[in-house]
Amino acid sequence: MLARARRGDPLANWHFHMLLDDITKKIFRKRKHLMEKAMQKRLTREEAEGIAISGLRFLAGNGEALGRFLALAGIGPQDLRTAANEPGFLAGVLEFYLEDESLLLSFASNENLRPTMIAMARHTLEITAEDDF
Repeated sequence: MLARARRGDPLANWHFHMLLDDITKKIFRKRKHLMEKAMQKRLTREEAEGIAISGLRFLAGNGEALGRFLALAGIGPQDLRTAANEPGFLAGVLEFYLEDESLLLSFASNENLRPTMIAMARHTLEITAEDDF
């Protein structure tokens, strides 16, 4: 059929395009289904906070990364506990991971999470922090 379509056979050409349209529609339906399924699994604020707190624990075990995080956050180690209760701080922890791919992958592997779950948790914390105001 493909050879006939290449030779300009209009019937084969039409059949080829109909087949291609059918395949494309199936792919888009499957993709839409997968996207809808992914959207159904939303993290609760508590789940997102749990991931962020695990992120803080993981940073505590990595002195170099913790130092960079504290410097970027503009706080000292003694202020960490107080800062953790501030709105947006836990989202900032997860944002720190999202900006460093190797650290993100290491943390995700250690916690048995997909990196996209960390991004989803940050988004959840960001949205719920806006709702608090």
